[in-house]
Amino acid sequence: MTDPVLLKGTVEKYDLSTEGRREIVLPLRNFGSVKTYVLPGLLGNNHAFLMHLGLIAHLRYTLGAPDGWRYPSTPPSERQPDAVLYRGPLAYAVEVDVGYSREKVLRKIAHYRSRYAGQIWGLTSRARARLVSSHAWPAAVETVLIDLAAACGSGPREVRR
Repeated sequence: MTDPVLLKGTVEKYDLSTEGRREIVLPLRNFGSVKTYVLPGLLGNNHAFLMHLGLIAHLRYTLGAPDGWRYPSTPPSERQPDAVLYRGPLAYAVEVDVGYSREKVLRKIAHYRSRYAGQIWGLTSRARARLVSSHAWPAAVETVLIDLAAACGSGPREVRR
């Protein structure tokens, strides 16, 4: 599987090759600038979308780089997950939240709960992980805490819950 965008921290932590990619610096709201490695065909896309793809790739590697991962080819709408993970015949909605409003998170959870076998969320706080876990029930839900500094190549590693 080829991840469309890789963050500097992901490349360093998982010893990934950046061959064939363009190095660009992207902004991450409330964080700063992040060095990323982007497939050339995606360079014309919105910077927020590219950063989100990098965060989704980081989540994929945190989960052990499972096969069956499907990235969107265009920025997803609120009713589409950031990615989909197929575990056999079952589809799981994948989301990375680094600043959605509480209301938007709850709308996404409710929508995915009725359409997917489960949900996988990459989150930056334990409080948000508790919110997701409590509202995604009764469907399967997995929350993964992501340390943005580590993902972006400037700090400690994320903690898996």
